[in-house]
Amino acid sequence: MVDAPGGDVWIPVAVGAALFLWWVWIGRDPSPGSIVPRWDPPAIPPGTAGALIDQRADTADVLATILDLARRGYFTIRESHPSGVPAEGGEGVALLRDILSRVGLWQTEWEFTRTGKPIDDLIPTEGAVVAALFADGPRVGASALSGRLRERLPAIYASLHDDLVRRGWFLSRPDRVRRDWWMLAGAFGLAAVASWSWAEDPGRAVALAASGALVALAAPAMPASTAAGARARAEALGVAEYLRRAEKDEIEARHGGKRTPEELDALLPWAIALGVTDLWVQRFEDLLPDARPWYMTEGATAGSLAVQIGGFVAVAGLLLASGEG
Repeated sequence: MVDAPGGDVWIPVAVGAALFLWWVWIGRDPSPGSIVPRWDPPAIPPGTAGALIDQRADTADVLATILDLARRGYFTIRESHPSGVPAEGGEGVALLRDILSRVGLWQTEWEFTRTGKPIDDLIPTEGAVVAALFADGPRVGASALSGRLRERLPAIYASLHDDLVRRGWFLSRPDRVRRDWWMLAGAFGLAAVASWSWAEDPGRAVALAASGALVALAAPAMPASTAAGARARAEALGVAEYLRRAEKDEIEARHGGKRTPEELDALLPWAIALGVTDLWVQRFEDLLPDARPWYMTEGATAGSLAVQIGGFVAVAGLLLASGEG
């Protein structure tokens, strides 16, 4: 490896210093203060909250949006098991289901059915999700996730980032800020190639390449939220703290009969967006409603809410993620 001579060492040093000063003055998020557990989610869509927390739009945010829209009555989700196994039957049904699963004959399918609820009040991201999911008709199977919806993920991600700016939580879209810094890193890389190949100055090339590497490493940290964005992020993280800390006895003692099963059930999309779905199941499974008008099951099921919801989240996430580059 060629070492940069003393005359060129200043380049990565100056770039590193400039990056640090830029991050301190412009790229650093304002301090949101302490994270306080929130018993009620803030009045923002869970998908938007997920994008706010990690400054990225991803499949978890879209999946949270899907379940939140279903919960709010824009469509229903029906889980079915077309293997012919009855829903009841005790240990015999469970054994038969296990045997069919082992030989690949146990099938779980999901069907989405659009309701008549108008979508005029939805934000652009939510409207785009509904339009993409039901592009082929008012009743679609899970393949719609890997079809039209997956095709439109880039536009939906862009809409989520636009929503962050529209709400005043970022001055510029986080994805574009990262892109601009990566482009700068690429410019340093091209300059390094030019110095090596054309100017025949390997020392300068090493210095420029090192500078580009520093810029690329700093790029993910450069998007900065506004003070309002930092406060909104703290409120969203407060929901995650609630899910982490809440115990059944504490919930019943604190809220008595005020927190209905439906209110606890409404935290599911938030749990998905925040990456704490398992905690949601563990904390509230015994307190949740026995049936959901927006998520129905037909035929034999595994019985456990963790298996039902976990199966849908896992499969839907894989179908959506299969379209990511």
